[in-house]
Amino acid sequence: MTSIRTPQNRQLRPVDARPLRLRLLGPFAAEIDGAPVMLTAKRAKALVAYLVRRGGTETARNLLAGLLWGERGEDQARASLRQTLSELRAAFAASPLQPITSTSEGVAWTPESAWVDCQVVEEAAKSGDHERLASAADLLRGEFMEGISTGEPGFEQWLSGEREYFRRNAAIILAKLMDHAERTGDLSGALSHGQRLLSLDPLQEHVHRSLMRIYAAQDRSDAALAQYERLKRELSENLNVSPDSATDALARTIRAARREASPTAPGPAVPALPDKPSIAVLPFQNLSPDPRHEFFADGMTEDIIGALSHLSELFVISRSSSFAYKGRAVRGIDAARELGVRYILDGSVRVAGERVRVSAQLLDTQGGTGNTAWSERFEGDLADIFAVQDHITHAIALALQIKLAHGDSARLWDGRTTNLAAWEKLVVGRSVFQRYSTADNSIARVLLSEALELDPTCAAAMTYIGISHYWDARFSVSLDQQKSLALAEEHLARLTAAHPASPGRHLLRGMIGLVKGEYEDAIASMARAAELAPSDAFSVGLQGLINLYADELQTAERLLQTAMRLNPVRPAWSIYYLMIAQFWLGHLGEARAGSEAYGRLEPEEPYGHAYRAAMLEQSGDQQGAIACIRRINDTSPAFGLANIRSSELYRDLAKREHLQQLLAKAGLT
Repeated sequence: MTSIRTPQNRQLRPVDARPLRLRLLGPFAAEIDGAPVMLTAKRAKALVAYLVRRGGTETARNLLAGLLWGERGEDQARASLRQTLSELRAAFAASPLQPITSTSEGVAWTPESAWVDCQVVEEAAKSGDHERLASAADLLRGEFMEGISTGEPGFEQWLSGEREYFRRNAAIILAKLMDHAERTGDLSGALSHGQRLLSLDPLQEHVHRSLMRIYAAQDRSDAALAQYERLKRELSENLNVSPDSATDALARTIRAARREASPTAPGPAVPALPDKPSIAVLPFQNLSPDPRHEFFADGMTEDIIGALSHLSELFVISRSSSFAYKGRAVRGIDAARELGVRYILDGSVRVAGERVRVSAQLLDTQGGTGNTAWSERFEGDLADIFAVQDHITHAIALALQIKLAHGDSARLWDGRTTNLAAWEKLVVGRSVFQRYSTADNSIARVLLSEALELDPTCAAAMTYIGISHYWDARFSVSLDQQKSLALAEEHLARLTAAHPASPGRHLLRGMIGLVKGEYEDAIASMARAAELAPSDAFSVGLQGLINLYADELQTAERLLQTAMRLNPVRPAWSIYYLMIAQFWLGHLGEARAGSEAYGRLEPEEPYGHAYRAAMLEQSGDQQGAIACIRRINDTSPAFGLANIRSSELYRDLAKREHLQQLLAKAGLT
């Protein structure tokens, strides 16, 4: 996979001072004094790993030749071995001590020549020292020689044995760390180690049971019972058995304790179910040993949500609200109740080398039962991930009895990249863009541009780059608005030529129309975007935004309320624009309540304080308005009336003028 550096990708620095360092757990890596050693041939890496694991014992040349080049004739195999040894000597030439020695008969590794991660892990597994165990746990980055396969039966058999051996070592280390953390009261640490143990083998019932106890000790009974349900599912699907009596008894005890502790006061209002099939896709769990694959699970979740939101017969909760459940052990029926939907899709993704395994299940929560309506497990090459996404969306449509019209399948994924490297860049770039700031726009554009270089037809990359330039043109007073607008139009033209039916094309055209003051075209474009993706809260919310600035206030209010229903957990920007619509409609009580709600969600955001100041000024509370402006001056000193002139693009210019007058009276300069 393409390596994408994120802040959590910290570099491990062994305390061993030897210049040559080898990492055989996870993808093969070698470095000398911090500089990477470039080895591209799989058999060269395989030879290094085999010699290292022989521990300095000389291995006969004919054995090595047969092990790695057995499909070739004897002479050709020995010649390939000689050539590979020559390449390795050149690659390791900068090492003070040449790690590979050879004679006419055999080849050996010099153990003292290098620090090797798997040796550290092997030794730590035999130790009871907590610091050694914790250091070794940091080295557990994946399978032994992850992604390496030669196709040679002898080597593959040896490799399989080594992988199993290091899986056992990893389990020993994590189990010791989990036990130590639980004994010393570090419950969060114990949970982390336990989840990693289950990523090695999800069928370890004693680990599930320990996690249930820990969650219960944290007063997280829902998480404990969700862990129990996961165990039941794993045992049923893989072994066709049920949890043992001790686990069942623990689950009963936790349920009883939860009933006794349940408050009698009513909870928050439960949203009414829509009048059509409704679904939320919870973030797929990353079960990969390498945390860098977290983006892979998130990207898959977001793509499925995006595809389902195109179906007019389905109501789909937005990405933002779904990802509010990320990292939480929550029962599907609880999430469905909180979000106001009937169906929940959840699953997991495990990446190992160039292989991926995806599990998915669709729960029907009608009547509070949480019955499985559909479930499936997929396994294949990484490139198969796009076919898996397609299969899952079609399976959901079938399970919910939604008929896909002719051409719907192609429309769901129109403009999607199937270039894995481009997709990885897109997923990370998209997440950076969604922070919505000028600085993050610049970072996101680099990643999204790299995605476009890898796949010039990627519609999502074109769309997000164009939207980032729209954002700059509208909100950034420090940048050239006309230049930003021209760049947005450039990407619109590119998107229109490549994907004329893309919802993103209409979305971007509507945004550009707003900045240019072409309100009728903007309204029509946004309406078309929302029509093509009726459950996309972003599209529906932007349609409301356009109607707001075009002075269609009742329509704006209705659309923004719909967007909030699609995004019930984190509807900050929908609340913001809804409060503005209500302000101009004269519903000052509702607008001020919305302003307070927005302030709780975005306490440092200056536009929210500005509109609140205007509302207070208009209602005669000048001291309250002045306090809002002081808050802006404290948190965003560069913000002023110039930002209002740039961003508040009202068709009725009298509204912007009135807004500026109110803010000037309150002290905004």
